[in-house]
Amino acid sequence: MAHFAKLNDSNEVIDVVVVNNSAFSDEASGITLLKNLYGADTNWKQTSYNTYGNKHYTGTIDNSSIIYNTRGETLSSDQSKAFRGNFAQVGGTYDTSNDIFIPPRPTDAVGTSCASWTFNTTTALWEPPIAFPSIIDDEQDPVVFIWSFDWYEAKYQANNTRGWNGYKNNADGTDHSDTKEYYWNGSAWAEAT
Repeated sequence: MAHFAKLNDSNEVIDVVVVNNSAFSDEASGITLLKNLYGADTNWKQTSYNTYGNKHYTGTIDNSSIIYNTRGETLSSDQSKAFRGNFAQVGGTYDTSNDIFIPPRPTDAVGTSCASWTFNTTTALWEPPIAFPSIIDDEQDPVVFIWSFDWYEAKYQANNTRGWNGYKNNADGTDHSDTKEYYWNGSAWAEAT
C-alpha cells in the first residue's frame, strides 16, 4: 500500500489516503489516479509511512513519541527508502524547497505550542532549544530509578536555561522517596528551586 498526502494551496497537509500499489506504477500515475477521483484541482504528494526524521524504519510507526525524537521501531538496512523526511501528518506542511514533510509543531506537557523549537531540515525533526536529556536513569547497575520528564514551554520562556522538567521514578514501579522537581540544564539534572 502507498500513501499520498492531499495538500491545500499553502502546502498544508489536509488528508492522507492509502492507494493500492496495483492501481499505479509511480508517483505521477498515483497523482493522476487521485486527481481523477478527487478532482483535477487537488494537489497530492506521495509520502512514506515508514519514514521519520529522514530515516526509514521497519515495523509500525507510533507518532506519539515524535516530541521526543525517538522511535521504537528498527532502522531499515536500506536507508535509500527514506522519503521526504517524514510521513505526512494532517496539520503538517510540505516544504517544496527541501522536498520534505514537516510535522505539526510539537506541543508540551500541558498542550502549549513549543514556540521555541526549530525545525531542522537535515534531520527533518523539531529540535528544542535545550537538547533532549541524555541521562535517563541513575546510571547504576542495576538501575534503581529512571527519570520521567516532559518539556514545559512556559518554564523555558520564563528562564531559557530550563524547559525539561523531571521526577525520579523507581524502576520497579514503586514511588520514589525523592519527590522533588528537577530540571535538565543541558548536561545534568539539577534540583528546581
